[in-house]
Amino acid sequence: MDILTIAAIVILLAIGFNFYTKKTAKKSIGKEIDFNQLPADFANKIKNKFLILFFTSDSCSNCKIQERLFDEMEGIRNHLLYIDTKSDHELVNYFGIKGTPTLITVKNNKIIDNLVGVQNKTVLERYLDEN
Repeated sequence: MDILTIAAIVILLAIGFNFYTKKTAKKSIGKEIDFNQLPADFANKIKNKFLILFFTSDSCSNCKIQERLFDEMEGIRNHLLYIDTKSDHELVNYFGIKGTPTLITVKNNKIIDNLVGVQNKTVLERYLDEN
């Protein structure tokens, strides 16, 4: 195989994985959170609250970009809960995290949105305004 064919295959696989990840994420919207399947300390942190669960990892360059956007916004940190994908495997599995950064918005004990990839300030401000 020549280098162009290999590059095309890699690009198609990346696009396919991106599509799969986003499609899978949308399936969780509207899901009621089963607190019995979560660690008690985590369940108590999110029960009956509006929060944005930020699934991140130290090796994720896009997560660092997302963090910088959080730094530019007032009020969002009050609603953020950081979850390290390398150490919180139970939460990663429960929420079906396939990539980072992932933002899962929780309100009234339900998942109301699930976004994969860096989100711009407009999207984040909409969350705060609507909730």
